[in-house]
Amino acid sequence: MKNLYTSVFFLLLLLITSGSLYAQRSFDSKKKKDAPVNTSSLQAKKIKHNASFTQGRSNASERLSQSRSFNPVINNHRILQTGENTLPSFIETKRDLNSAHSSARKDFRVGCYDYLKELQPLLKIDHPEEAFIIQRSKIDSYNLTHVRLQQVYKGIPVYAAEVAVHLNASGEGEAFNGRYLKLPNDIDINPSVSDHSAIERVKRDLAKGASLHSLTEIEKKLVEHAEPKATLYIYESKGLVSIPTLAYHIVYCPSIHARWEYFIDAHTGNVLHHFNSTCFVDGPRTTNANDLNAVSRLVNTYQKGATYLMVDTSRPMFNAASSTLPDDPIGGILTIDLNNTFGDNQSFQHVTSTNNVWTNATAVSAHFNAGAAYEYYRTKHNRNSIDSVGGTIISVINTPDEDGSALDNAYWNGKVMFYGNGNVSFKKLAGSMDVAGHEMTHGVVQNTANLEYQDESGAINESIADIFGTMMDPADWLIGEDIVKTSAFPSGALRSLSDPHNGGTNLSHTGYQPSHMNEKYTGTEDNGGVHINSGIPNHAFFLYAEVITRDKAASVFYKALDDYLTKSSRFIDLRLAVIKAAGDLFGTSSIEATQAGVAFDAVGITNGQGGNYSESLPTNPGTEFLLVYSTDPADPNSLYRTSSAGETPLSTTIFNSRPSVTDDGSAAVFVAGDHTIHVIITDPGETASEFVLQDEPIWSNAVISKGGNRLAAVTSAADKSIHVYDFTSETWATFELYNPTFSEGVTSAGPLYADALEWDYTGEYLVYDAFNSLANSNGADIEYWDVNFIHVWDIEANDFSDGEVAKLFPSLPDGVSIGDPSFSKNNPNIIAFDYIDSGTGEYAILGTNIETNETNFIATNNSLGWPSYNKGDTRIAFTSDNGAGNYETGYVTLNSDKISSNGVVTGLYALTSWPVYFSVGDRGVGEDEVTGVLEEKKRVSISCYPNPFTDEVSFLLSQEFIGNGKVEVMNLLGQSVTEFKVDHSASGSLSLKTPNLPAGQYIVHFQNGRTAGTCKVMKMK
Repeated sequence: MKNLYTSVFFLLLLLITSGSLYAQRSFDSKKKKDAPVNTSSLQAKKIKHNASFTQGRSNASERLSQSRSFNPVINNHRILQTGENTLPSFIETKRDLNSAHSSARKDFRVGCYDYLKELQPLLKIDHPEEAFIIQRSKIDSYNLTHVRLQQVYKGIPVYAAEVAVHLNASGEGEAFNGRYLKLPNDIDINPSVSDHSAIERVKRDLAKGASLHSLTEIEKKLVEHAEPKATLYIYESKGLVSIPTLAYHIVYCPSIHARWEYFIDAHTGNVLHHFNSTCFVDGPRTTNANDLNAVSRLVNTYQKGATYLMVDTSRPMFNAASSTLPDDPIGGILTIDLNNTFGDNQSFQHVTSTNNVWTNATAVSAHFNAGAAYEYYRTKHNRNSIDSVGGTIISVINTPDEDGSALDNAYWNGKVMFYGNGNVSFKKLAGSMDVAGHEMTHGVVQNTANLEYQDESGAINESIADIFGTMMDPADWLIGEDIVKTSAFPSGALRSLSDPHNGGTNLSHTGYQPSHMNEKYTGTEDNGGVHINSGIPNHAFFLYAEVITRDKAASVFYKALDDYLTKSSRFIDLRLAVIKAAGDLFGTSSIEATQAGVAFDAVGITNGQGGNYSESLPTNPGTEFLLVYSTDPADPNSLYRTSSAGETPLSTTIFNSRPSVTDDGSAAVFVAGDHTIHVIITDPGETASEFVLQDEPIWSNAVISKGGNRLAAVTSAADKSIHVYDFTSETWATFELYNPTFSEGVTSAGPLYADALEWDYTGEYLVYDAFNSLANSNGADIEYWDVNFIHVWDIEANDFSDGEVAKLFPSLPDGVSIGDPSFSKNNPNIIAFDYIDSGTGEYAILGTNIETNETNFIATNNSLGWPSYNKGDTRIAFTSDNGAGNYETGYVTLNSDKISSNGVVTGLYALTSWPVYFSVGDRGVGEDEVTGVLEEKKRVSISCYPNPFTDEVSFLLSQEFIGNGKVEVMNLLGQSVTEFKVDHSASGSLSLKTPNLPAGQYIVHFQNGRTAGTCKVMKMK
């Protein structure tokens, strides 16, 4: 389990505001009313009908979008994306390969409309063959037919409603994409206003702002619409209520500098919408400029008024409809300048020019690098951007180190490429195409195999990055030859795939790597040699490429990465994956498949059995319970323990955080409404009690480790840290949050605070969600929520760990956020979490297997869900909104993969939230010794009475305590409250008066130099 969660994914940049995801996260606003005791119980809140619980939900396939990992398959149809109207905007259909290669080909018109009828249940359009008319079609070089269709309503086109159908070689539909509307049946299509009157309405409106004049003949030739004309459309306005209506679309150019588009209601003559789509000012531009290596590069820029910016909107992935230029070019390529700012003064600015002439060679290099990386993966591997879903690629130049000094590195943090200007070992790092390709390929790795950045899997991660870095800079087999300083790298390169020794003879020589398994580094430095041992698979690729060509070898390794490697893959797994991928592409008996084995043999990665890296835990043998938090203001109780036997109230305290339960079910920790940390007994076999564990009113959330040995907490002050307390050593440690990179020794700023927390089953790692923000002085800040892992405890050293951070997901669709992670009870590789699309307001519960990098849909939702697995991982409970602004709890039954479900939501309790499944039993999982939050530190048994007590408590001591000794009273964090010396001359009782001791639970510790013993006591008010 050591390092299980390290280096899972890169940083995700989501351009959303901080309030969009977790506006409902805090329950501080919950008020308790002075209601009589005999108010509604939890039993009365049980939901009797599932229809109440699921009211207002839409089909799951309509709600998940864009990321290939979040695509449920329904009858061979996979919805890849939904539009803002919740209708599917991209559908992919799996066809039988035999039928797809049939010699009989349907007429494309027949195939197109047959496919639309097949998709009708998903499209939710009655008679789609009547709703869409074919505009044009083409057959591409792969013998695929692409058909463009316009949506119409009773013969009238629907504005901006165009779709495409994609047919295979047999004329069968394999994909659908585009935007369309679900229209009512009662739209009046007979205009009450003439087109002439509508045009005059536009002229009057424009005349309010400026005088209008007739265009000269020369000016008419320079504009598209010399005379205004009106075209009837069905138009959906963008107001608070979007109502499709009959409207005139009018384009009017009063001058060569302005192009106004108006939508005039064809019944009332009112202006529905208008905007200036200026004819000849704003838009994409190209130019040539020299990069850092004095090479002239074609640069794609964007003109905004009189200013040119390093914004590339020319690529096929660019989404003009969703973009806000120049700050948020969705699917664009953006290069910005950090201006060597750092820390609290860190601020980004656009790289600009007044004439599209660029003397900033650093910006030219960075901008070109990003475009080259995009084009390589698009043209060679049919990959749509680094994240595969058209995600914006951002490059940042003039990046300093954390302390403001010159950064001798470059790094990719999952969405952004940061370039330092060099220092001791390097020149300006933007000058290296292969280094940039290397770093951005780490994003590809994390969106495919998600190779763990440790030992052999980490070395494969680094090797893949090197391989594709050289493919983007194919003049040689070197990495970094354009930027290294020979004073640091005498060979003139950072690494070499053809000669991993790189001019050296051992590891003491800079740039040296082993080229064979008999030279493999076996130490612990460099995460087990990830940058060192990558030379071995690097050399295997070189040998393979020399025989079958570079492009063929790259296609094989890419397929192995995309289809066969998993998180924990080792060198033998890489060998097997490459051979299998070569067989897939070229045939199992092909030269390409045979030479793959030969190449790996040559570096000592010989034939063998691949690894099985799935893990499972024993199921807790005890009785299962569910904790739910009451959100009913009329209920005096706040927390209930529920089971098939009924419900038991456990607390009346207002909660600020979801409770966290030990693995044996004995106790739960939570932060109360007053921001102190509480412990509550959850074991039904013990007397129910609650006490303050940490009385400083500073906390926002707290969780207990599975064995009860450690506590993790975050403050409400948003201090960029997670605080961990170890009960055994009675010490605190603070871990500062950061965003990891794949450049050794480099971290990326960004996290402002963590929120939801949970321990893994080893007590070594925490999973948490965090809010990040990067200031932009030229526009909207870059802000996002993501899920992370942090290594806080080292079992082998029995001490706090290094705080290494890894990401769960790096590249979600724009506007999507994730949070509230929760571990499976029996598989440490499986996590469920909340999913939110801030643009559409969509909510869902998703599950991920971090070993296989597989993600699937569990349930649609309409609020944050805070999911929780039950003890057998057969169901997940979560919170939902009943449509009236009230929370309720329900569950879905899981499939065997534990990350998908049957889709049927069963309601449990109304006016409740924060469900937590737990079981009372010992399954031998957790830290080696449970000595924490509720366990007595026993050496000699001591009896305490009365317990609980009010002012005085007595202790029955045995002969072992005779003599001078010390009594110390401690709170459950191990902090001393009071102590005094005693002379216990004989066995018997000892009384302790505590008039000034606050109510709560304490540990009384006796020690006389020979013997020690403890006893837990509870003082009542």
